[in-house]
Amino acid sequence: MTSHVVSGLREKHAEISGRIIELEKEIASLRINLKSVEDTIKLFDKNFKLSEIRPKRTHKKNNWFIRGEIPRTIFLILRTEKEIAVSDLIARIMERKKIVGNHEAENTIRNSISRMKGYNQIIIENKIVKLPNN
Repeated sequence: MTSHVVSGLREKHAEISGRIIELEKEIASLRINLKSVEDTIKLFDKNFKLSEIRPKRTHKKNNWFIRGEIPRTIFLILRTEKEIAVSDLIARIMERKKIVGNHEAENTIRNSISRMKGYNQIIIENKIVKLPNN
């Protein structure tokens, strides 16, 4: 039994280590590209302050949902429900999309719910409660 566990953990360790090496190579390449862009900016404007350029957040492509699909689905469900537990809401969305047992998709939905503050609903005791329109 122990050798099975250790074997699986060794495999996972090798996988994670390989991914880290890939990402480090990508970071090195991006640093070279960034330096090239910075040098080009300086060619056109020697006094430009590179520190004034704020990094732009990039969005990782989502394999399960198109942009804005989760909030739209939540609003559809809330039309028929006055209140729903967050876990039930996640289960209903995953059921609609025929997604089974995918923790990454669950986390995507949970993150989307947490970003939806101020959309005529609030979260009370881990339930989404629809507020009446004023």
